[in-house]
Formats: sequence, C-alpha cells, structure tokens
Amino acid sequence: HSEEEKRNSEKVVEEDVVERFRNANELRKLIGEFFDFKSGDELDVVRPKKISKQFFVDPNQEQLDYFRAAEAIANSPNAGTLRYINEIMNIAISPYLSQFYKGTMPDAVKIVENSPKIKLFMEIIKQLKIDNPEGSRLFLAPRGIELHRPMREYLIKKVGHKPEEVAILSGAVKLNDTQIQDIMADFNEGKIKVLI
Repeated sequence: HSEEEKRNSEKVVEEDVVERFRNANELRKLIGEFFDFKSGDELDVVRPKKISKQFFVDPNQEQLDYFRAAEAIANSPNAGTLRYINEIMNIAISPYLSQFYKGTMPDAVKIVENSPKIKLFMEIIKQLKIDNPEGSRLFLAPRGIELHRPMREYLIKKVGHKPEEVAILSGAVKLNDTQIQDIMADFNEGKIKVLI
C-alpha cells in the first residue's frame, strides 16, 4: 500500500511499503520476478556430503502415562484437538513440560535423564565433542524454553563444556542487542561450541 512518509529533507514522499506477506508463495513469485536464482548444484558449488540420520526415541513410562491423560483433552469441546496436539508435543520433549506434571522442577541432571529426547541430544553433543572438538553446534528448540537453562547446566556439568562454550539465545534469557551480537560473533568464531 502507499504511505506518505516525512523524510529528513522535510519533504513528503509517497512510496510503496511492504508491511507483511501472508502467503509465502506470493512472496516467492514476487522475488522471482526480480532475482535470477540458481541452486548450488547449478553453480557447481562444492558442498560437504550430507548425512541424514533418523533417530527414534521411545518415551519413558511417565510420558506414556501423560499421553494417556492427554487423550481427555482431545475430547474437550473447547478447541480440544489443538490443545491436545500442543500437550502431546510438550510431553514428547519432556514430561516436565506437561500440564499433568505437578511436582517442582528438578535439577538439570534429573530433567535430562528423565527426558529421552533431550538425553539423546546430550549424547549426540557429547559424541560430536569427541569426534570434532573444534566444531560448533546449533540446537534449535523453540518449544520448552524453560528447559534451556537446565540443558546448558547439563552440558557444562556432564558433557564437559566450559561455561563460556555454551550460550542461550532465546526467550529463556533476557539479552540486549549488544549481548546478542556478541553471542553471534563468538559462535561464528568458534568460541561458543553449543548455542541453544
């Protein structure tokens, strides 16, 4: 849409402003009109060999119990299906994210040891630390940010990373712009080995 904006020159300038796109396909078509995209394969870019691995993690008994309890949510007339999906996604990550967990939050070791997916992640990070000690790892975990601090603590206490090698860049920790830029720079330079 068109908006009038007042510029530093004190002149009113009318220009097009894109506020947002609701349809990713429309955005791709628009960008495609102005840019000639080529894939890495088309440009003969040499890339490392990609190795895909699938991991299947069995839930523990506490998670299975919570999954059964969550079935009642699915039958609720108040957006039951969506609430149910959200709940089972939380349970799948850790039983401590479930609304059915009523205890206090345990220590970092117990959280990791009793959360099979998080435990597997820690084991993979530990092995990668052995296989490639200079490498850095990025762990994307938008769900369960309340577990980011315990995960960091576990990486330091049990996996053997130094405190300065593990950083959190999420809503779990309040950071200003300078701190965010410093974390990004340290990760890119290899000082930070695990970024959550």
